[in-house]
Order: sequence, then C-alpha cells, then structure tokens
Amino acid sequence: MIAEREFVGNTKIVRYLDKVLEKGCVSHAYLFEGPERVGKMTMALAFAAELLQDTSSDVLANPDLVHIYPDEEKKQISVEAMRGMQKSLSYFPLKAPYKVVIIEKVEMLGPSGANSILKTLEEPGATSVIILVASDMKKILATIKSRCQVLNFNAAFGPELREFLLRKGPHADIDEILELSQGRPGMAIGLLEDAELLQEAKAEKARVLELFYQGNYARMESASHIYGLEKEEAAAVLNGWIVTLRSELLKSFAETGVGTQEKKEKMKAAIEKTMLTREDILERNVNLKLAIENLVLNFK
Repeated sequence: MIAEREFVGNTKIVRYLDKVLEKGCVSHAYLFEGPERVGKMTMALAFAAELLQDTSSDVLANPDLVHIYPDEEKKQISVEAMRGMQKSLSYFPLKAPYKVVIIEKVEMLGPSGANSILKTLEEPGATSVIILVASDMKKILATIKSRCQVLNFNAAFGPELREFLLRKGPHADIDEILELSQGRPGMAIGLLEDAELLQEAKAEKARVLELFYQGNYARMESASHIYGLEKEEAAAVLNGWIVTLRSELLKSFAETGVGTQEKKEKMKAAIEKTMLTREDILERNVNLKLAIENLVLNFK
C-alpha cells in the first residue's frame, strides 16, 4: 500500500491507486498531470515501487524500472531513450511481476518520441505499465491522452500543508514558505530545507513587487537578471512572479480603503500579462530580452 502520510494533498489519488493495487486491476498506462512540484513524480515512484515490490528509496535502481527524463542540454527527451524503452519492454520482467516505465516531463517528447510512445500505448505488453508525468497537457497529443488513465493532481492548501511541513520540524519562516510555495509541497520542502533557495525566493518576491513603484529604466534594470537565461529558466522565474502576484491579489480582497480596487486591477492585469509573456517565451520564437522589457514596462 502507498503510505498516505508521505504525501500532502491528492489523497483521493493515493486511495484510488491503493484500490488498484489491492484489486489487481492495474491499467497498462497512467498519465499523472498537474502543476509543477505537487507530488506527481513522488507518487509515480511510490506506485512503481508497489508494482515492483520494492521500496520508494531503492526503486530507481530496480532492473525492471525504466526511468526516462529530458536531456538537460537539449531540453528534450531523446529518441535513443525511447528506443531503449521499447527494447526493454520487449523482454519479460527480471524480478517483478511488471516492467514499469516512468517518463518524466512527457510534454518534452519530440515528434519521433511521441510516435514511439503512441505505438507502445497502442500495443501494450501484458507485463508492462507506463506512467507518464506531465505539467503541460496542451503539449501532449490527444491520442496519447486517450490511451491513458488520467489522474489530475492539484495544489495543497490550508492547514494540511502546514501540518505536513511542521512534521519536518519548526521553522521561523513557515508562513512565508507557505505563501511562496502556493500549495506545491515539492517547492515548500525545497524552501524549508534550503536556506539559500528561500533567500532567493524572498528576493525575487521583493523584486517583482517593487516593479509597480519604479521608473521605466529601473524596471528594466530590475529584470536584467532574466535576460541571459534559457527560455525554460526565464519561464520558471515568471512562474514565481505569478505566484507572488496571485498572493498579493488574494491579500487585496481583505483590504478596504482608497486605492484597493485600483490595486486589484493592477494585480489582475500584471498576472495576465506575465502569463501571456511566459507562454510567448515557451511557445513562440520571441526575443527574450524584448519580451521581458515589454512585460515590466506594463507593470503600472
């Protein structure tokens, strides 16, 4: 059984997978989808460990597990990795009842890789289980989605996440960590355990809020640390901005007085513009520096 205490939020998914394991009605393919760092990969490894009769901490070394993830330089899952997967699935399991494949960030499959996984899904082996992990469903072929059991992961909010973090020990910045993580347990744990990461997140939060009060030149200077980043790295920074802006928008609903409505409208507009800029950076061949400059000049 999957240890529910190891997770925060998405308990329905834990219980569903436990029933699948208990009844032995395992599907040939699952698609774990949801925001970044909400526990999808952790759940995939835990589920794989149960299928392979192993432990979560050791499962990555199991000979019956194939773990595929994007190449750090090319930012894409290689065709060679997919060919290796197909070859591995052509053999019977060595130790366990199943051969399990976990494909991390499956949205980063190229056309050839997508065709490879589609072919595998169309002709599943009797002893194979494929777990796809995705954060951007728009990039995944409908034909792939339709051949998987889709499980939707959500952020975890409220006392549940606080209690989960406090089990790891007291922390002076627990409230700020909860705000910065915005319901993402993986991010919350990272901020809790890495003081440097927490300070960077605090600095980025202050930087984005200061944009509303700076002149145009100062705004472009404040955003200059993004200009030299890779597009995925820049998009990750903008994700942090969106988190901060949404948090400020939520706070504004509890405020009253002159300027409150104007503040709400500013935050809403900034969130929308930041989301559109993030999408442009990832989906279109835009000039990164110009896109960021255009974004911050519209923070008014």
